[in-house]
Amino acid sequence: MESTAEEILRDIFLRLPTRDVVRGRNVSRQWRGLLTDPSFVDLHAHANHVTPGTDGAATEAVAVSETRGRGIGLEMVVLNLASANPMCMVSDLAAPYSPVNACNGFLLLAPRSSTEGGWPVFVCNPISGAGENLKVRAPPYDDQYRHMYAMGFSPFSSQYKLFCFSFMEPDDDLWASEERDSDLDVLTLGDGNGNAWHQHPDVFPCPVGDSLSPSPPLSVDGKLYVVAIEPYLMLEIDVATEEHRTYPLPPEDHPKEVYPFEMSGRLCVAVRGLGDQQLYFWFMRPVPMQSKLLTDGNDDPLNNWELRYTFYVDNGDCDELRGVWHDDSNGMLCYWLGDDLYKYDTSKKGQQLTADSVLEWDHRIPLPATMAPSESCWEEIDDYKHRWNVYGGYRPSLLSPRLAFSTTLSPQQDGNGRGHLDHALLRALRCQQQTQQQLLHQEDAPANKI
Repeated sequence: MESTAEEILRDIFLRLPTRDVVRGRNVSRQWRGLLTDPSFVDLHAHANHVTPGTDGAATEAVAVSETRGRGIGLEMVVLNLASANPMCMVSDLAAPYSPVNACNGFLLLAPRSSTEGGWPVFVCNPISGAGENLKVRAPPYDDQYRHMYAMGFSPFSSQYKLFCFSFMEPDDDLWASEERDSDLDVLTLGDGNGNAWHQHPDVFPCPVGDSLSPSPPLSVDGKLYVVAIEPYLMLEIDVATEEHRTYPLPPEDHPKEVYPFEMSGRLCVAVRGLGDQQLYFWFMRPVPMQSKLLTDGNDDPLNNWELRYTFYVDNGDCDELRGVWHDDSNGMLCYWLGDDLYKYDTSKKGQQLTADSVLEWDHRIPLPATMAPSESCWEEIDDYKHRWNVYGGYRPSLLSPRLAFSTTLSPQQDGNGRGHLDHALLRALRCQQQTQQQLLHQEDAPANKI
């Protein structure tokens, strides 16, 4: 009977969202043993309601708190904006390390400084904890080059890959020339080759650097998207085949921020010009990989894009963009600029929108200040004592990167939450969502009789 009962329980949990499975691990030793069994973890991680796709898991966002100090390395706390508690803490990494992008249930951590070439990168699953981090050695290093990493996933081949762009250190002579290409090294995680890098035979446009606000790579529907500069392009790489193409981004003479994000399985970009108080959200129209994109000549690059939303933003130019994301579960479009969080409900019905419509945000929420005072808004990342960023495109998964990709790593110690500042900011991020849920509940309740 016990075996039959466990089989029934196992089948029930295989159908539940990842977050509910994680909660179930804390109910009893029996449940924890069942729900941490490697065979169960693998089955659940590849279930249709967990993997990306039409009927798969909706995208979420994770907030990452980074703390550094003089002579102190990185301490990072990862929180899911839909949860009240920290997911995990990563410590004992060198100060130059920082999250790069979210890819399904994983976060990629890599050094951001141009002087830290040759350092390994780490793949982290916030649910499985820092002790299960995957350590991957860097590709062959040349100290004359900068490096930018990215992580992508192909639902068609079920492969996770790491990408490393290598390009010359920018200077006036370089950017005045035509030599703005970058090399690309690719590594397929868990392919049985000992996590070996191979160099792509083609050259690529230089990824976005210090001239724009941070623009993280984005993995959507089997493609990796990277914003490139000089010229101003979107680079698209098919994760499975490693084929690539470039195409123009929506026109903006002097873009200050170009931020790609995923919305209901589609590529979108948020664009704000230097000194511009309007923010534009463009959607990429689906184009088959074999089709020719409109890139030059007399073709109109806007044929590749659809302007969906335009908003007014009155923050100054020195306010740092922390993140842009869309919560597929409630339709909320979020834009975190400086210490203000802007929200707009895209699920509203009866909206009459035109290309010229300038919309009002539904909510503007002031958040606790998290950055150390600075004379310059373009301060180097190592000088920040405490900062936050948000990464969209996250889909919770039980997979341990160390077990899934067969690589060893010295365990790191889990820690407690950051403290009052983390909890205060998380409460501010979640309070509006709770208020909306209460209002909806009140609207659905029957009216009181007089």
